[in-house]
Amino acid sequence: MQEDSRASSQQHGCQDESTPLLARNHSLPDRLDLDARFKRWTEAVANKFKRNPNSNRSNQPTILISVFQKSRAAAAAAADHPTSTPPSPSPSPDFTHADLDSQLELVRHAISQGVYPKMITTGSSGSYFVKARDPLTHQLTTVAVFKPKDEEPYGNLNPKRQFLRRYAWWAMGRPCLIPNFSYLSEVGASYLDRRLDLNMVPRTELVSLSSPSFHYAYSDRIAYEHAKQPLPEKEGSYQIFLQGYVNASDFLRSNPWPSRPRSLMLQDFDAEQRAHRLSRKRERARLRKCGIAIKRFLLCRHGVTDLVAVDAADLEPGPETPESRRGVAASEDPLSNFSWTPALMSSFRLELERLVVLDYLMRNTDRGLDNFMVKPIDPTHVKLGAIDNSLSFPTKHPNAIRQYPFGWLFLPTDLIGLPFSDSTRQHFLPILSDPDWWIETVNGLRELFQRDPYFDPKRFEQQMSVMRGQGWNLVQCLESPTEGPLELCAREKQLVKQEVVTVHEAEVEKAE
Repeated sequence: MQEDSRASSQQHGCQDESTPLLARNHSLPDRLDLDARFKRWTEAVANKFKRNPNSNRSNQPTILISVFQKSRAAAAAAADHPTSTPPSPSPSPDFTHADLDSQLELVRHAISQGVYPKMITTGSSGSYFVKARDPLTHQLTTVAVFKPKDEEPYGNLNPKRQFLRRYAWWAMGRPCLIPNFSYLSEVGASYLDRRLDLNMVPRTELVSLSSPSFHYAYSDRIAYEHAKQPLPEKEGSYQIFLQGYVNASDFLRSNPWPSRPRSLMLQDFDAEQRAHRLSRKRERARLRKCGIAIKRFLLCRHGVTDLVAVDAADLEPGPETPESRRGVAASEDPLSNFSWTPALMSSFRLELERLVVLDYLMRNTDRGLDNFMVKPIDPTHVKLGAIDNSLSFPTKHPNAIRQYPFGWLFLPTDLIGLPFSDSTRQHFLPILSDPDWWIETVNGLRELFQRDPYFDPKRFEQQMSVMRGQGWNLVQCLESPTEGPLELCAREKQLVKQEVVTVHEAEVEKAE
């Protein structure tokens, strides 16, 4: 055997024993063959995991396992009551994008004529009443509320609470919310209102405006006043103004709920104010207005002519009242000759239940009795308007130190403590239990929130986890005929997270 091996070695002309072992075992054809095999293997692996950028949607998971399933209780309720209560009229009915563009032209024209947006003295950020002339009557009216992004509580150009914002920023704000997100929260609340078919939140969109009454950086102000350069436009939320509506707190003070004496109602309102740590004393309000006026004058944020132009354009004279502070003319006061009837009480309760669902779903951390509005429509219907939704969509549930309670929890028990009505359950259960509705709603909110230059997908997913958890609690509560708003708020806080995992088909069939 050894001889045959040596003969075979000599016959094939192998290298001598001084040649390295690797060189002896891998001749040139062998190396080329190995390289070709390795190249084919790498190409096969690459083709296996290669993704076509034009087919991203086809690569999305086609099988969805969700905690939200079509509610059997909703189907049974719909079968028993095929006709439900029709949706209430919208605060801004049929307001299309074309109407918005037309109104913005009127607003910009009014600003060019010296009718500047007027700052709202209340609140912790820069927000403005926007005015324009009616094309038919040529009267000057408030048409919207504009909240610039850079004048939010954490904005660099916030004209209010500058000392606290600079030196005590660590004690301000709400840790469960994203800073400088208020303008998108307003737009998101309007979108969610349309998705729920509530018609409670006035139409709100993102627009850009510029006005000398806004707060600008020193360099921009100097360039405008001395070099006559135009002021840069500010992006912010533009919410249609509610004409004829009254603050809910003022409305219920003037017209107490029939089952609650006026003295007890006032005690309830005081408790609600203490819970939100707000002050409503007019003396302090006047001092705050004087302080703001002095500060604006000393810091040269407005010239004298600008202030005069704003006051001259204001066509709502007279003493300050709760209605005029909210921009409602005294002649349009809906409180005159109002008295509660069984039909009005039922309508108010149904509207309040819709507001409860909206606030709970987006976890509004600032829903007091002073930031939703009331308007009697006719002798049998009352309409609520949900304004000031800038502190919604948190990234986590509020902690035990600051719970941010809902203001409507302080209303009389026979108004807020009863179970949800059949009409409310029939309206919301088919919507909130539909997984397709959740997919479309989350995608729509993502498109809106992505307009923020600092959009963070992880933060957004945290916001949606909170909202899904709130929706899960809502579905469970609405499926029970004995639970209402009080039981809803007493439920344990939930988070519903979304994950994409790869599972075997047999596991999917078993899960289904």
